[in-house]
Amino acid sequence: MAIFEGVLYNSKADIIRHLANKGLLTIDSPGLKNMYALELGITPQTIHATLKAMNEGKKSLTKKPFTMADVGEIPVLVRQKIVDKVQWCFEQTKSLLSNPDMPKMEWNLRGAAAGKYKHGGSYGRLGCLCWHPKLVVRNEENYIEQTVPHEVAHYIVRQVWGDVQSHGTEWKQVMKMYGLTPERTHSYDVSGIKQDRSPFVYNCGCREIKVGHKRHNKIQRGRNYICILCKSRLSFVMVEERA
Repeated sequence: MAIFEGVLYNSKADIIRHLANKGLLTIDSPGLKNMYALELGITPQTIHATLKAMNEGKKSLTKKPFTMADVGEIPVLVRQKIVDKVQWCFEQTKSLLSNPDMPKMEWNLRGAAAGKYKHGGSYGRLGCLCWHPKLVVRNEENYIEQTVPHEVAHYIVRQVWGDVQSHGTEWKQVMKMYGLTPERTHSYDVSGIKQDRSPFVYNCGCREIKVGHKRHNKIQRGRNYICILCKSRLSFVMVEERA
């Protein structure tokens, strides 16, 4: 059994097949294969072999032409552009961090924040870069040029200086190394996007769970909540910063 993005699969191979059938992973996308290999705890060669077997079994790995009807997913080619931009950002800050590790990435951010860098708790030392599918699709060029570096800058700051002010002097320094004006928030149109009113992040034994102020306050007063999947008690991780 394996859990990916909150869903239980029979095996990691099933996760790979799911991503491929949705057009989110292809055999000729080395950056994405490396990224998903890191997330799943397997080798890129294992992913390649699974995709190759799908090809030989005459299962299509090609996504249909993208339209706004697909706004709930980030197309594989756009994901590759985001991965490439992250690597470009790493190149610009080599004088600060010579050989950074690629953090985990999530592609299902909700709410009005365009992107987020999450760290601490189950995210470990490297943390996680999170991207908003609807805002990526609506604002692809600006998103890749502005939002991606914004979040990567948070990652660099965390790795170099540790726990400092989110949009402080260090973050502004990194943004200037990217040739960008340090701006805390985006100006994207968020009409039709449900606002995320659950900023408190908890962890159980199998996943991340977000709760609102009311439930958070009850937990802080001693109320216990149990995950329905793993039956573990929720433990507080952090409050998400709104960007």
